[in-house]
Amino acid sequence: MNKKGFTLIELLVVLAIISIASAGSILVFDRADNENNKKELRDMYTRIQRAALSYLDMNDSWRNQFNSKGYMYLKIGELQNENFIETELIDPRDLEEIDSKNLIYVYIKDDKSVDSCILSPGEMKGCVANSDGDPCDCCLGANSENLQDYQKTNCYDAS
Repeated sequence: MNKKGFTLIELLVVLAIISIASAGSILVFDRADNENNKKELRDMYTRIQRAALSYLDMNDSWRNQFNSKGYMYLKIGELQNENFIETELIDPRDLEEIDSKNLIYVYIKDDKSVDSCILSPGEMKGCVANSDGDPCDCCLGANSENLQDYQKTNCYDAS
């Protein structure tokens, strides 16, 4: 008997192996993409907060108010209007625009260093990102009286 080709079983086994390998690689690439989006978002939050510190430093009336109170709220929209950050900030996780009404809370910590966090003034008042751009453990060194309406340790990690 002369055998010239593959049997149906052999072809099905090869197709099954290829399918399993494809599914596994899709999952790995998806996970890598999610991690990249989270890093991109953390970097954006960090840039926003650095821009807020620069804005405070360059604006005499804001700086004087900050020095007298020990804290300051800035809207992201104000930084956008003054061209300290880009006008359209897109969340890479869901491709939605980041609300320009979000607040950057700049404050003097207990150890006398300056820190900041981003707050959401919407329905779910809470901390969006700390000064490292991380959504967890946000505003922990802040004065509780200034943040009484906000949940300090809320995590908005959409993973």
